[in-house]
Amino acid sequence: MPSRTHRAWQIALATGLTLSAISLSACVTGTIIVASETAFHVAPDGDDASAGTATDPWRTIQHAVDQLSPGQTAYVHEGIYSERIEINVSGDEAAGPVTLAAAPDEHAILDGNGLPIPEGDSAMILIENRSHVVVRGLEIRGLRASTPSDFPAGILIVGSSEDITIDRCVVHDIGSNLPAPDGDGPFANGIAVYGTRTTPARDIAITCNELYDLELGGSEALVVNGNVDGFEILGNHIHHVNNIAIDCIGFEGIAPLADVDQARNGLVAGNLIRETSGAGNAYYGTALGALGIYVDGGRDILISGNTVLRTDFGIEVASEHVGRAAAGITVVSNVIAESRTVGLSIGGWIEAWGGAEDIVVANNTFVRNDTLRDGHGEVALLRHLEDILFANNIVVANEGGPFLLNEAPTGSEVTSHHNLYVSPDGSADGLWIWDGVEFATFDAYRAASGQDGSSLVADPAFRDVDALDVRLLPTSPAIDAGDNAAVPAVVAIDHAESDRTVDGDGDGIATVDLGAFEFEGAAD
Repeated sequence: MPSRTHRAWQIALATGLTLSAISLSACVTGTIIVASETAFHVAPDGDDASAGTATDPWRTIQHAVDQLSPGQTAYVHEGIYSERIEINVSGDEAAGPVTLAAAPDEHAILDGNGLPIPEGDSAMILIENRSHVVVRGLEIRGLRASTPSDFPAGILIVGSSEDITIDRCVVHDIGSNLPAPDGDGPFANGIAVYGTRTTPARDIAITCNELYDLELGGSEALVVNGNVDGFEILGNHIHHVNNIAIDCIGFEGIAPLADVDQARNGLVAGNLIRETSGAGNAYYGTALGALGIYVDGGRDILISGNTVLRTDFGIEVASEHVGRAAAGITVVSNVIAESRTVGLSIGGWIEAWGGAEDIVVANNTFVRNDTLRDGHGEVALLRHLEDILFANNIVVANEGGPFLLNEAPTGSEVTSHHNLYVSPDGSADGLWIWDGVEFATFDAYRAASGQDGSSLVADPAFRDVDALDVRLLPTSPAIDAGDNAAVPAVVAIDHAESDRTVDGDGDGIATVDLGAFEFEGAAD
């Protein structure tokens, strides 16, 4: 597989319900206790011939998992376990899931150092064509490629698996940095979902995990690819990986039928992605392609309330396949800051790629992206675009860096309004590119493009821009300066899970603010 998405967003689309504080507060601290009629136990000093009780535990995780029936849990006690696991059992809707979990308040490590990697799909935990499964609280580490053709993963969900939850796991030090000719490797994943059958993988929840120190080659830290219908990627922390952090992919031939080969109906929300770079990645050579969040051909996906800091690219919405497009993507209430190349890009980077259609980019905050100063700036609108809305955003550019880059003649398909732009000197002077023509001032760009007639040039009055605290002060001109109609109907919360439309200036009218955060009162 060359590159190797919960129901809440799908339900909201179908019913018109609003998303309010949806699962973004789920990553709470404290002991996690899995309710189960029957609990079995595994410990390093156990014996698989024993009873599997807390006082007489089994020795191997694989043995414990193989004994599970619907509604039952295998608790893994403190220690290091050198084994790869295949979950070959399913739960059911009536009795409940089968659950593999670290014992409460204990540190259980699944260690792949020195384990052989078989041909084909390989992972420390493999879930194939199973349903109603929970994996929670394990540390997973150390599976390393020994040849360029190896494809290791931390957790791999494949086939038509359904109702799978991966929660509060830590996945690290997995991957490959072995060079290979002709782009045939290396590849690795931290957590991966591949819908490889005509029946989709569905109802997949990947929540509150930490992924770091992954050498991914040409693949991704967390990916949903192929026939995947209904997924949540919530509250994960991904950092220090050398390629794409989160990817929602279509059109790669993962599924057997082209019309279902597309990750769709997904929610990517409340994730923190930081310190990612492709520097030193053997697959790319000197190129820097570590994206924070990438929709590569996926459709009907909400990207909300994420923080993306110091990546090569912040967020990208496109398709790498000619004649194909990412579609129905909403990017709202995210903070994207200090990306090396660009904060947000939409559409194909080259003419031979596909593009993006029916895209809403609203109420995001962009701060000093394009730190390499290679000319891509805060927002790049590229090729093969159709029906793109850019509204209610705050854009703080680097000195002289592009605010908005629209290289191709696509202005008729792009609408931009009710945004706030500013450069470090307090102006919007810098670089504007519209339909391939450069403008040195905001007024010149606005006159030529017909865009942003209702937008502002002003200091947004953040609490502390140097510390990237981009909440608004009471004096901010962004308060109540937005367009309520630009806020997607299914989104009722801001980056901090506060109500999106409040009366911030006391005029009796509840109007949305600009940027990722809604002002609710005086600063703390």
